[in-house]
Amino acid sequence: MSRVSNTPRVSIIVPLYNQEVFISDCLDSLLAQTMDDFEVIVVDDCSTDLSVSVVREYIRRDSRVRMARLPANGGPSAARNVGLSLASGEFVGFVDADDWVAPGMYAELLSLVQRTQAASARCGQTIETISGRFTRAYVPDQEPDGDFDGVLLGRFSQGPGKEFDEEVVLGYELYRAMFGDICKPLLSACNALYLRSVLDAANIRFDEDMYNLEDVLFNAQFFATNPLVAFSPQPLYHIWTTEGSLSRTSSRLKESYAVLVRRIRELEEENLLAKGYRQSFQVYRAAVPMAAMRTWLRQLGTRSDKELRAIDRD
Repeated sequence: MSRVSNTPRVSIIVPLYNQEVFISDCLDSLLAQTMDDFEVIVVDDCSTDLSVSVVREYIRRDSRVRMARLPANGGPSAARNVGLSLASGEFVGFVDADDWVAPGMYAELLSLVQRTQAASARCGQTIETISGRFTRAYVPDQEPDGDFDGVLLGRFSQGPGKEFDEEVVLGYELYRAMFGDICKPLLSACNALYLRSVLDAANIRFDEDMYNLEDVLFNAQFFATNPLVAFSPQPLYHIWTTEGSLSRTSSRLKESYAVLVRRIRELEEENLLAKGYRQSFQVYRAAVPMAAMRTWLRQLGTRSDKELRAIDRD
């Protein structure tokens, strides 16, 4: 039986709802990490299948795993926020219960933040589907392969005339990239480590009015603090995608999108522009980010462009 230290270096938060088929693979991948100094916090969102029983068996076998249970179904944002309130690690990460991670993922991310003194580290993603897999990754200074879906770090800078180390980028540049290009690896909160003190100092949490797109707002708020973010080109986070995935089918997607539009506008008015980034962000005001987001959501087949434009006008 492995034991976690009283103050683990990393807290990994796993929101759980009816994933009895996948949760074992998820937890097995976390407990197989090449680093030991971590805790796994599973937050059950009122599962009605055998998910909780499966997790209890892992808790019995390994003290690094613990579980909290929500009194009522609150969605992934509520579950993640409970996990954040329980986390004791210097850094926090998030893993969805139907995904899994490569054995060296958290060792790689922790090494990056230690070496670069960054407040966050991110890696690429491997998307697993019934028909095959493809990669989303950060590949500096080279042309992507044909199935590449990511961002070239060479697009970023630390300001006019300032070059940067290939491994690190300032947060405000990532904010512009995530909305200007809709770079999917920048939208997710799962393929990353975050310095918990930065999240706490800025009171960054997941918006519990959002059942979809909550990662997008979370990262926008984090990047708005202008942290130093380090990157690994390795696609270490594995996403299992099916036609029933929550992000594609939730009936609350339209409502979540409306909340995102409102929160981003508030963020840019009250946070970014107030800190002197008016010129840098002027062309990325709500019209540009939301136009790109509309394209992405329309590609998912969930809402027509006309419906999404109507939300923008509200």
